[in-house]
Amino acid sequence: MNTENKREPQNFISRRTFINRAALGAAAIAIAPASSLWANPGTAFSAALPGQIRLPDNEEGMHLLKELTTLNDGFLAPMIQNIDRMNMSGFRNVGGFIMALSAAYVNPESKYRHDQSLPPLMEKLAVGLAERQNPSGLYNGGNLDSPPDTGFLVKTLCKGQHLLLQDDSSATTGVRDRLKEIILKISKGLLVGGVHTPNHRWDICSALAHIHTLYPDEAYIKRIDEWLGEGIDIDEDGQWAERSSNYNSAVNNPAMMNLALSLKREQLLEPLRRNLEMTLYYVGPDGLMETVASRRQDQRRGSRKSIYEYYSQYRLLAVLDNNGVFASMARHIEENYMKELAGMVTDMNSPLVYLLEDPLFGAKLPELKPLPENYEKVFPHSKLVRIRRGDLTATINGGNDAALGFGFASGLAMNPAFFRMTKGKAVLDSIRMTPAFFNTGFFYPDEFIPIEGGYILRETRKVPYHLPLPKEYRHADGDYKLTPDGRFYSKMDFPNRPKDYKTIVNTVTIREKNGVFTLDFDISGYENVPVTIELCFRRGGQLNGVVSTGSGNALGGVASGRAGRQMQDDPESYKMNEGWGTYTVDGSTLEFGPGIYEHNRLGMEGEQFSVYNGELKADGQRVYLTGTTPFKHTLKLK
Repeated sequence: MNTENKREPQNFISRRTFINRAALGAAAIAIAPASSLWANPGTAFSAALPGQIRLPDNEEGMHLLKELTTLNDGFLAPMIQNIDRMNMSGFRNVGGFIMALSAAYVNPESKYRHDQSLPPLMEKLAVGLAERQNPSGLYNGGNLDSPPDTGFLVKTLCKGQHLLLQDDSSATTGVRDRLKEIILKISKGLLVGGVHTPNHRWDICSALAHIHTLYPDEAYIKRIDEWLGEGIDIDEDGQWAERSSNYNSAVNNPAMMNLALSLKREQLLEPLRRNLEMTLYYVGPDGLMETVASRRQDQRRGSRKSIYEYYSQYRLLAVLDNNGVFASMARHIEENYMKELAGMVTDMNSPLVYLLEDPLFGAKLPELKPLPENYEKVFPHSKLVRIRRGDLTATINGGNDAALGFGFASGLAMNPAFFRMTKGKAVLDSIRMTPAFFNTGFFYPDEFIPIEGGYILRETRKVPYHLPLPKEYRHADGDYKLTPDGRFYSKMDFPNRPKDYKTIVNTVTIREKNGVFTLDFDISGYENVPVTIELCFRRGGQLNGVVSTGSGNALGGVASGRAGRQMQDDPESYKMNEGWGTYTVDGSTLEFGPGIYEHNRLGMEGEQFSVYNGELKADGQRVYLTGTTPFKHTLKLK
């Protein structure tokens, strides 16, 4: 489905053309001057008159404000009762609590409006923050003297301060004075501090823009432009470099939105626009985001991100762009996730705070247009395919970084799941495969080939035997450099040795027709290699047509027959010898088969992990199919 919408001018924004979207260059985005691109300078986080909180000027916006306020007030009550415990929590939590109290205090719809018990609580929290602040102005979190973590904090402080300044109550004078001291001290650290990861750059830019809105200083703009001058890391698919729905929704997208609005740089909405268009296809019917190719925390076991965290971004661009599809997504979130939105009461992206900061977020939505619900969408840059047929979705993943030879580390996409599927409430979290080929571990495709009616994932795996060193590289003392051979390190000077390679070719061809998926496995090359295929279903359902694997299943080992350690009894480990199996959750049934089971080698991780007695066990109920090369098997799922 084509999600492009003609973007009509709005009366509050000048819809000039700044860049060619098809040929979007990083420099074209980054170095645009900080001139006012909006026709109406009264929008976009600009300060209202003291004593004035601007509210939405339409019935739809006011209804949204009232609903969020009622729910937020309910979340605040237990926090207020536990103020001392809140004060001792992480500094970012304290900043979020100050922001939430500020929003409640100034909000005409809140039962806490000008509640005289709140300013002393806010001041107490601010005093605690000041006492924890390092001489640099920064804070110690998981990272020491951390500009990025402090950037997340200062955004909540600035939002709270912004609201208190607009409200201009004499009762909050002491709070505002303390917050100003903390914020300006933080700014000194952010002006010279560095980052660890790509999203930290935009976090710091957004933090400096928030400070600049309150206490203008061209030094903040200069530092922002130094970071932006590196280019904005959005690719052709609309994906940020870290490919993380966690950081897309929490950091990068809001940062670009805030920068565009506070600095009046309309072109900075373009990366946000691209990602939101991509996200339409990354979300499932259950609202959960696809994270299989993430390079960050949301690839961890059990981590799930939801579409509601993109809410404010969809709502804003629906209004600015007159985008009916984005409007439908915003409305869908309002109708299904209002409690979750209100639960973001202390989050730096709290929808209620955005609404109080600028009534633009409560503007009437344009005419709704259908969301995509039947599609096959290829993201070539990420080597990922998303398929949806109503309540059935699937992901084909050929974009693992492990295939690039980088090894295994934080910041890489390492999930060996090459296929995932959801049918109603029945979730197949992963299909993974391992040929027991010199203990080299999971199948990671290095080729992603679209074909008529489907896709080929292929990996050619070559493992060397090392031959004698040529004379010119030999050392009389036998002392050689410690080097890797692709599996392990040794003082053998591997790079200069001739090699005798053993090769295996792992191919999986995936096709879909009318909601039925066919996976053709073809593992060839070296013969008599055990192959293990694992289907992992999310806990909470009933498996049928499978039997327990029991104990005594070999872990590890190579094709030559090294036995490896033995698996203990595992109540979530099953095998399927033949026929078909089913997985049922609350009336949703996913069928899979036929089964095949020729050996008991179920260890899949490879020597990179087994050398440390580690494992990458899939989290859920696991069904195993096994065979031996040359191995051909067709697995269907429906």
